[in-house]
Amino acid sequence: MSDVTQASHDAAEAFEARRRRRLRLFAFGTTAYVVAIVLMIVVWRGYSRARLAGELARLRAAGEPLLPADFNPSTALRDFENAAFAYENAVAAIHAPTNYRDAQGNPTDALDAALGRTAIDPALAGKLVDDNPKALALLRSARGISEVDWGVQFASPMINVLLPQLSGQRRLAKLGVVAARVAAQRGDHAEAVQIALDLARLARRVDEPRTSVAITHLVAVAVHSLLTNSLLEALIPELCVAPDEPHVATRAGETQAASAGVARAASRAAVLELTRELLDDAPIRAGWQRAMSAERAMHADTVRGVVDGTMPAWAIGAPGGMALSSRVLRFVFRPMFELDGARMIGNASLVLRAGMAPSFPEARRTMARIDVIPTAPGTTSIAAGATRALSRMLEASYDRALTLSFRCRAERRMAATALAIRLFELDHGTRPASLAELVPEYLSEPPRDPFAPDGELLGYLPADPKPRLYSLGPDGGDDGGDFTWRESGSVDPDRLDLVYFLDDQRPSTQPAGKTPSP
Repeated sequence: MSDVTQASHDAAEAFEARRRRRLRLFAFGTTAYVVAIVLMIVVWRGYSRARLAGELARLRAAGEPLLPADFNPSTALRDFENAAFAYENAVAAIHAPTNYRDAQGNPTDALDAALGRTAIDPALAGKLVDDNPKALALLRSARGISEVDWGVQFASPMINVLLPQLSGQRRLAKLGVVAARVAAQRGDHAEAVQIALDLARLARRVDEPRTSVAITHLVAVAVHSLLTNSLLEALIPELCVAPDEPHVATRAGETQAASAGVARAASRAAVLELTRELLDDAPIRAGWQRAMSAERAMHADTVRGVVDGTMPAWAIGAPGGMALSSRVLRFVFRPMFELDGARMIGNASLVLRAGMAPSFPEARRTMARIDVIPTAPGTTSIAAGATRALSRMLEASYDRALTLSFRCRAERRMAATALAIRLFELDHGTRPASLAELVPEYLSEPPRDPFAPDGELLGYLPADPKPRLYSLGPDGGDDGGDFTWRESGSVDPDRLDLVYFLDDQRPSTQPAGKTPSP
């Protein structure tokens, strides 16, 4: 063998030896990498399972509802002892066209057409009341029934629960507002206050059952708003109240009622009952607690379904329509979903706690602890987004719902305070110079602003050209009762202060010379 041939042979063997070493190193490295990945997944899986189990165990130990069955009534009510039966029959009895044509020829619900912000359409409103005695009678009868069960049954998947009763109850509330305002126009202030009490009970009942969820609470808040804003803000300035024995103070009310030709003044006892009802925040807080408990249970139920492969992705809005049916997929992705689920459940608990806070600033401090993924462009990595696949699809932004719930509290307190001011005015011939004068005869304690820190009182501007009460609103800043308009000309409740007019002067059209707020 020549030297050249030998050299070539030696080079080939050296190359082969290096190739084999590289292959062995590659095989070893690949095996080590796979083993490391598997070990990481195993450790990750154990941690995620423990994290989710710990979150659920903590809630279970506290007696919190977490399974679908926990939200279903244990016993059924008979029709005559179930207020929901009367409410549903009342909705079914409503005669009000939903394809009504307004003055501009636009199709709308006749109830919405009749119910103006500052004035009702007298002809249409009167006809609606005269056409619906049965619905209004059932609304009244439901108030005297102590139990309510809307017949909603939770089952897995909880996110598929249907709540068919909600839209109907809003229509019933609108009919009640129209009927109360028509009653006041016809001189029957006693009936107007009784309908207001009917609506206060309806608002509580919408949110009262154990089958409440976030949307249920928001519908209840909407009914409360119809009562406080669409009815009472218009009713209170001209409200006539008769004295109740042995109290004989409301002489100005008697004189006014007689001079106005009022057929029936409201009883003082009924007005005070309505005032107490509006000052009671317990139903609002309880409704929030039930709703957020159900939302938290929905998160837990969804996580269980996804990681077990029993819930298809289309059920939660994910593309592809595939479940994690493969054992390999479940092995790999289960930890990610479990950790995301534990995060959602923990966040829901914080949201629940925030809504139970005595003031909005305290609620916001609780909400600041929520572990949410940033939404601004460039603030979230692809990996961070991928690890929160469930929460990105399921976790709602509860900030707006929380704000509306606290606004409901503020509006109810201002309506109650306005009723107390009206009683004081009828008794003394003038409004009180300060809210402190209302305590203890008209209010049990000074009315606090839920949007203010440290239990500050509601604002009161009795000498302003537009006398009003006001709350600081969500921004927490005291703008001295100033308010701003939407482009439509109506008051914007989300900017400056939250106002409540004592003389039914809420703007509904753009004032001359005033530029709409941007």
